Amino acid sequence: MPINREDKGFIIDQMENMRTKGSRLVISLRFAGETEAARKAKKKVDMLGSTIDELLAESMKSWTGNGKSLIDDIKWANQQLQRDINDIKKKKNLAQKSINAFGCLDDVIVKVKDILGKIQ
Repeated sequence: MPINREDKGFIIDQMENMRTKGSRLVISLRFAGETEAARKAKKKVDMLGSTIDELLAESMKSWTGNGKSLIDDIKWANQQLQRDINDIKKKKNLAQKSINAFGCLDDVIVKVKDILGKIQ
C-alpha cells in the first residue's frame, strides 16, 4: 500500500525527533560517566541520521508499506527513548536503560530500512 505525502512528512518529522533524542541520550550517557555506552549510542544516532538522509533523498518517490503502523512504531519508540533518557539522567539502571535505548533506535532503523527497500 502506498504511503501518502502527509504520512511521509510525519514519518520524517518523527525520525528527526528521534535523532534529537538520540543526541540527548549521548550527552546523558557522557554526563553519567558511561563513555563506552555514549560511543555506541553515537554510532546508532549516526546510523539513524544516514537513514533519515536516505528517506529525504527518496521522499518524492513512491513508498510502499503501512504508514500508520510505522508512525505508531516510531511514536512508541520516541516515548520509550525519552523514558530511558530520563532514567539515565537520574542514574537509574544505566546499563539496562542504555540497552533499551539502543533497541529503540535499532528497531526504528530496521523498520525504516524496510520501507526504503520497497521504494519505487
